[in-house]
Amino acid sequence: MKIDSKVEEGNLSIVLDGRLDSMTSGELEAHLEKELTDSIQSLSIDLGAVDFISSKGLRVMVATYKKMNGRPMNLLNANASVKEVFRLSGLQKFFDLK
Repeated sequence: MKIDSKVEEGNLSIVLDGRLDSMTSGELEAHLEKELTDSIQSLSIDLGAVDFISSKGLRVMVATYKKMNGRPMNLLNANASVKEVFRLSGLQKFFDLK
């Protein structure tokens, strides 16, 4: 998985490319741990190039949602199969899937 990120005016933007599964979710988790500081006011994660997300990937998203503690978190450009995983897990109600 490739992870690109930038911080602009308190917004952390992350672009993911590849599968978000048991092999790659730890990498994303470590990256988010480093980047999500108290100065981050909102988070956007672009899932446009993510073709698969596993339960481990969902766990990272839920942990990140909790860490954001009410600050905006947007998941962008998710394809139909990724959106379906969120829907089937019941997690779509917690995330702003655009």
